[in-house]
Amino acid sequence: MPIKEECKPVQQKLRRMIPDVLLKIKEEVKKQFDAGFLQVVKYSEWVANIVTVPKRDGKVRMCVDYRDLNKASPKDNPIAPYRYLSGQHSRILTVLLHGWFFWVQPN
Repeated sequence: MPIKEECKPVQQKLRRMIPDVLLKIKEEVKKQFDAGFLQVVKYSEWVANIVTVPKRDGKVRMCVDYRDLNKASPKDNPIAPYRYLSGQHSRILTVLLHGWFFWVQPN
């Protein structure tokens, strides 16, 4: 992953969590390890905290706080292929892409 040269690796301090939330996190991590989605990495330079978001059904959604890593990575200029279309198709695609860019905003 490309990182800006002037940025140093950040290891976030561990956040304390409520014990019942910790149990839910352990269950979710075990489930993701068993599915092969997560793996152990030793000597990682970038360490980010888990952020938990409660779901309506009582489970916990796990997110990772990548704000420091996002600040250190160079920004891409997205290619706008819809400029080459004309007429009704370009209007429809423009509306779709603007809606997509609205929901996928970097930090």
